[in-house]
Amino acid sequence: MTGKRRQQVEELVTSLLELGTSERAARLDWACASDPELRREVEALLAQESRADRFLERPAMEGAARALARDRPDVLAGRSVGPYRIERLLGAGGMGEVYYGWDTRLRRPVALKFLATEYMNDADALDQFQREARAASALGHPNICVVHDVGDLDGRPFIAMEYLEGQTLRAGMSGGALPQSTTLEYAGQILQGLAAAHRKGVVHRDLKPENLWITHEGRVKILDFGLAKVDEPTGQTESGRLLLATESGRIMGTAGYMSPEQLRGQPVDHRTDLFAFGAILHEMMTGQRAFHAPTAVDTVSAILNQDPPELADPGINRLVRRCLEKEPGRRFQSANEIALELDQFPDGARTAAEPRAAITPSKSAVVRSRRWLLRTGVSAVLVASLIAAWSWLPQRWRPWLFASARPRITRLAVLPLTNLSNDTEQEYFADGMTEILIANLTEIGSLRVISRTSVMQFKGTKQPLPEIAKQLGVDAVVTASVMKSGARVRITAQLVDGSTDQHLWARSYERDLSDVLAMQGEVARAIADEVQAHLTPRETVRLSRPSKIIPAALDAYLLGRHYWDLFTEDSLLKSLEYFEQATRLDPEYAAAYSGIAESWTGLFFMGARPFDEAIPKAREAATKGLKLDDSSAEAHHAMAVVYYHEWNWKAAEDENQKAISVNPGYSTSYVLSTNICRHLGRADESIIAAKKGLQVDPLAMITNQMLANAYVNARKYDLAIAQFQKGLELHPNDSTLLYHLGWAYVYSHAYDKGIEAIETSLAIEGGDPQLSPDLAYIDGLTGKKGEASQILGRVLDLARTYYVQPGLIAMIYIGLDEREQALTWLEKSYRQHSAMMAWLKVDPRFDPIRQEPRFQDLMRRVGLI
Repeated sequence: MTGKRRQQVEELVTSLLELGTSERAARLDWACASDPELRREVEALLAQESRADRFLERPAMEGAARALARDRPDVLAGRSVGPYRIERLLGAGGMGEVYYGWDTRLRRPVALKFLATEYMNDADALDQFQREARAASALGHPNICVVHDVGDLDGRPFIAMEYLEGQTLRAGMSGGALPQSTTLEYAGQILQGLAAAHRKGVVHRDLKPENLWITHEGRVKILDFGLAKVDEPTGQTESGRLLLATESGRIMGTAGYMSPEQLRGQPVDHRTDLFAFGAILHEMMTGQRAFHAPTAVDTVSAILNQDPPELADPGINRLVRRCLEKEPGRRFQSANEIALELDQFPDGARTAAEPRAAITPSKSAVVRSRRWLLRTGVSAVLVASLIAAWSWLPQRWRPWLFASARPRITRLAVLPLTNLSNDTEQEYFADGMTEILIANLTEIGSLRVISRTSVMQFKGTKQPLPEIAKQLGVDAVVTASVMKSGARVRITAQLVDGSTDQHLWARSYERDLSDVLAMQGEVARAIADEVQAHLTPRETVRLSRPSKIIPAALDAYLLGRHYWDLFTEDSLLKSLEYFEQATRLDPEYAAAYSGIAESWTGLFFMGARPFDEAIPKAREAATKGLKLDDSSAEAHHAMAVVYYHEWNWKAAEDENQKAISVNPGYSTSYVLSTNICRHLGRADESIIAAKKGLQVDPLAMITNQMLANAYVNARKYDLAIAQFQKGLELHPNDSTLLYHLGWAYVYSHAYDKGIEAIETSLAIEGGDPQLSPDLAYIDGLTGKKGEASQILGRVLDLARTYYVQPGLIAMIYIGLDEREQALTWLEKSYRQHSAMMAWLKVDPRFDPIRQEPRFQDLMRRVGLI
């Protein structure tokens, strides 16, 4: 029997085993009407299957969804591949064999799925096997089977997956319909797994009860991504064949759960999985398939032309029917949206008289508390009385009535919003929406919200939410998606418990683009209400402000923020163009003026524009921004940075404190506060400010660097070195961290380590050690005057043609102990208003000339004494 023939027989047997006796006979007649030999082969295998235990019903892992136990030898048992010891065959079928294995490295069981040998030369089979590995490995979620590893044994590919015990949902439904509470619990978990897959651009395309595994603990796991569609650029697969992202024209899936667009061979997206979910939910509720017909042809016809039978519960019936709409646009548009609807059924028993809005998201605390009260045996009469009392309770009492239902949430992280527009060029819009939502939430003083810089590191992450929450040190995580279509924007947000991965709240919002800022405020208020955060009257007003925006101006502003974040000379110039475009489109757009100011100060900071050009323009823009919105943290911070570069330390500190008072979670202001305190020699205060910045932005390079730098200026070099090393654990080979670590070593007299770190930093940035003022200073400091003089000569030659910061040349002279020359070059640096002058009071490199009268005079002119 050829490989393809065997696959045909096994797939037909698998489908027959799912049917009753009479249905099986009818299907067999229809499928084998023109092929008697096929009938004999199928009947022989059916007889064999009737004698064997079905793999699907064993308490072991099913690698591919339809794998069945076979009476074949364990040809790989006893062998090892990499860290995995192959122990026994669990089952075989379709195109693979699944073995129980042992990971000798991590000492845990694994399931090893090998491609069947007869398919080794089948390009389609290899592509499908590789697709499963790619799709599943991109996903990390408690409701999706985890792929640990891929590899091959003697050229035979395998996938190493987590080993599970339990049974498939198909086996679990062998006795008919499931209890409604179990159905809703399983449904919620399936939706969580689908939402995670869809966020990664993975569409399963073969969702059915056979591909849903129920562990002994009641955890649902989605299996078998062999038919998955993964969003990726069109290109050559490993087999050299062109892979079309839509795979239009190919019919892939299992009849009975395939969407109409699948059956027609049309392009599909994540909504095809939502159709399959609706069919599965119907089957769990009734014990019968949503589309039930004697033959596959009749089943296809029913899916295309008929509605499923009515369900007894009218609310769930409406939900299922919307999932099973023939047109994708009429279905729910995301798994999160369905999850929100499911939350409307706390006891799974809404009556026809109850409208869908009878239990609103604002009452979700009551819903959860009612579940808890019922489980602990409180009478239904008491529950009903409590719910009835809700309507007349004073608003200020409501958040506290059921506060014991779960621990209070005070620490939040908003993960990067997923872009659902299917347009990668819209990623900047999703990132911008993330930043705006975080900014709104950080304005709430009773919450600690992780800053954007830290959470953006999880964009496209594969980590489970509890791991992310632990890493960020938060109680809960907000996940959300955004879809912009024409003049409309839709945001779906969820609040997820950081320790249990349970969804606490979900809601969708849709507005015109001109109302998107107001909508973001509404989302922030809803989240604050859900976590019972205390809002001051001022915070309530800010989050409720009716902010209209010209869509084109918003678009330009978000592009400006996107390019500002890249922070190169070219990107800052581009950000400046977009911010200015935003102000031309909307002259009242305060945030855009703050962006203009930040772009100019950024250009000055990196030495791309002189002080006399950049800072006056930054001041003008920051002043305009404050005039338009005096309650903007960004505007106050932008003005503080202008004062900072003007060496107006008191004004800079006052303005920066205004930014912090408006937005206590604005980590950038803590960075500025750290630097101001450092410049003025207030070491202890700088450490306190740096630690506050690290609390709200724990994973960012800059906040880790700031705390380490604060330790340096406090002359606590051991603490500084340890903090730089922590930063490098988060950001390996970051050139800035390596550079500053090198100086911390130098200051502690570990010169070799310091030189090594600085040279590594130079190598990463493509710098020339022969032109390094830093290495020249160290050479002079350690007695290598000749080497230092050689570098000085090269730098002076370079300065005749190109601009070289005079303060850097002064540093070499300090290392050579040529004080008068050093002070002369520092005077040049002062006349250019170099940012380096801010460090005169505290930088250890100035210690050799600190008591010189000319140096003291420079410090007075910079305002440091």
